[in-house]
Amino acid sequence: MILSLSLTNSCNYRCDYCIAKSYANHAKQCSKSGYTEIRGCILDLDTILMYLDRFAPQGSTIVLTGGEPMTVPYFGTLIRMLVPHYEIVIETNGSQLFKLPKSIDYSNTRLLIAWHPKMITWEKFHNNIKQINFPWQCIRLMQIATYNNGERTIVNDYPQNIPFPVILNDGAMPDFGVPINEPLMFVRPNGKVMSCASSQAKCIGDIYEGTLDESNLNGCRNCTINGLVWCNSLKNVYLAFEGRL
Repeated sequence: MILSLSLTNSCNYRCDYCIAKSYANHAKQCSKSGYTEIRGCILDLDTILMYLDRFAPQGSTIVLTGGEPMTVPYFGTLIRMLVPHYEIVIETNGSQLFKLPKSIDYSNTRLLIAWHPKMITWEKFHNNIKQINFPWQCIRLMQIATYNNGERTIVNDYPQNIPFPVILNDGAMPDFGVPINEPLMFVRPNGKVMSCASSQAKCIGDIYEGTLDESNLNGCRNCTINGLVWCNSLKNVYLAFEGRL
């Protein structure tokens, strides 16, 4: 099973090419409220844990995404609870890596980190990575591409000879679909459980109500969806754990 948890819509960056840029005003409200006053700003920690215990067998792959997942107040606590029991993938902009708890065996965890040059220099970004106590062989850098009328633009050109594999995340790549054979769920910050992250996804449950329509847990049907980024990220998750990145 693959369970992708969008912990929050909030992010400390404001990238004009981000697929979540429409969340900007909502994210600003979330930050001002301390994440507590607006339903949908952040997934509730206790509810996440109860839902995982019920629907995600140990050994499942848990993807932590957002927004920026490391901005949630309980991030360190969640990592300590998940890492011993699941394969973990964290999609992050790399600005909050100091929040990764120390003295944990991260051998079953992967970091998918995207550098955003408009927000941080390469030197500072690289230094953030070097400061963490994390196995470097478990780190993957994402190269972001955007599309405008079919023309691809690379957002972040990485320097040569860096010690991490670089993978291309084709944001908004037209007609992109990835066959996923494992059952999967995508949980939005409002608690709605979706059959995937696309606009065509069906709502199959609600973590706050403790519901899940398990008859719809049949994996991706190799759909072809315009503007879908998440399938590419999910493919990267597979490749990361299979050691092909």
